[in-house]
Amino acid sequence: MQKKAYIWDLSIRIFHWVFALGYAVSMLIATTIDDDGALFDYHALIGFMLLGVVFLRVLYGFIGTKHARFLYFNFSLRDLGAYLFPFATDTKKSFPGHNPASSYGTILMLVLVGLIGITGILAGEDIDFAEDLHEFFAFTMLGLVVVHILGVIVYSLRHRENLSQSMVDGYKNIDEDKEATQSKGYIPAAIFVICTLFWTLGLTFGYDSRERSVEIPFISIEISLKD
Repeated sequence: MQKKAYIWDLSIRIFHWVFALGYAVSMLIATTIDDDGALFDYHALIGFMLLGVVFLRVLYGFIGTKHARFLYFNFSLRDLGAYLFPFATDTKKSFPGHNPASSYGTILMLVLVGLIGITGILAGEDIDFAEDLHEFFAFTMLGLVVVHILGVIVYSLRHRENLSQSMVDGYKNIDEDKEATQSKGYIPAAIFVICTLFWTLGLTFGYDSRERSVEIPFISIEISLKD
């Protein structure tokens, strides 16, 4: 019999919603505002903010709580097949943390953010083909986000569990208590928020609207935001 247990610590949940909101706003600006518009630069500034957030998430993937660590991601192709095609197998397996699909999806999203950031920087420096690659990676991310949302809906309907709610309160239905996360993650969450705020403030103060450029905090490298 399944019971509710604490799985996603506060740091993971904050990262999830900051990342989701940041990507949504950045993509909205990029697709609705003209390249020469006054607001267009903010899609790049948000992108740089997300690069910092992703850096913290990658770091937390090595030192965080159990289900935040990449070590506990499930990359089994057999489990992936059973998860995606449950009616084709006799095996019913539950996944307390990241299931196989979300394990691959999370890694792919983290890599895509890096690629989007790199190609965005190169596009600002007028490097050939960089802008096309930047758009390709950005829309690939959009496709992955759509698949993720559909996956959450299907999972919630199939298992009669509000999966989105688990990213609000941290609790999921699991089979074994030993899979529960022991730490609430309040201290890492506070560190995450403080670092993100300082990083965002640094980008804000380093932004030059007249030159359409930003000075990256801590390393003092100026990057053009002109597309």
